[in-house]
Amino acid sequence: MGQLPYLTDKETGACLGQTVAIINYCARKFGFEPSDMKDYATSQEMIIVSSELHGILSGAHYVAGGDRAAAFDKLFGGDSKLDKYFKAVEGRIGESGFTCSAASPGDVAFAAYCGMIEQLEPGWIEKSGYAKCLALHASIVANADVAKYEETVPYPYFKRQNDA
Repeated sequence: MGQLPYLTDKETGACLGQTVAIINYCARKFGFEPSDMKDYATSQEMIIVSSELHGILSGAHYVAGGDRAAAFDKLFGGDSKLDKYFKAVEGRIGESGFTCSAASPGDVAFAAYCGMIEQLEPGWIEKSGYAKCLALHASIVANADVAKYEETVPYPYFKRQNDA
């Protein structure tokens, strides 16, 4: 497809782009897909929600005219486009602390976007009243393997400031 992200699995020979395809491939390869069909459906929905969050953040990052800072200021300033998704997810998080009965690929994808949002606007999730979303994020990043991976990320995916 000629774009990032792109995954090459040397073990299987699979080469693929597209975030959702990569998430689904890895979930299946590593046995992380929920076996319960209701949880599976919810996880898939959360992966799509995460993809839509990516689109919102991309819209600010690649804004016409190039004034990223102003676009992100607008995005995080009251009644954000993000609120629609965070309100919905907040209502879906159950007693498990996740949208499914246990952590799912969809929860991990959503947590990744929570992390990106926290890099762009520290405290936005908490200030906006999404305590369950913040706790879900904290639970995912507390995982030792996730923390180990986070250490390998050299720079944020999205930047709030314009390139010099």
